[in-house]
Amino acid sequence: MFKNIRYRILSSYVVILALILSGFAIGVRLVFAHSLRQQLLEKLTTLGQGIAANLENENGKLKIENDFNAQEILNKNQAI
Repeated sequence: MFKNIRYRILSSYVVILALILSGFAIGVRLVFAHSLRQQLLEKLTTLGQGIAANLENENGKLKIENDFNAQEILNKNQAI
């Protein structure tokens, strides 16, 4: 009789621990994914602002100024 109760308590503890660990893992993943998304958005915004500062409008067409060095941006890992 006591063995049966012992196994039920053990199984309930295991289920509760698994739920707690699963909830923690899901929470960490959500926070991490949100942080990565924010970093990517900030990098893209900075890159876009840098490019927009070097744009010129000639005859209705956009032209990037010659002093814009795309290779320098690629070397800094700021491009996708």
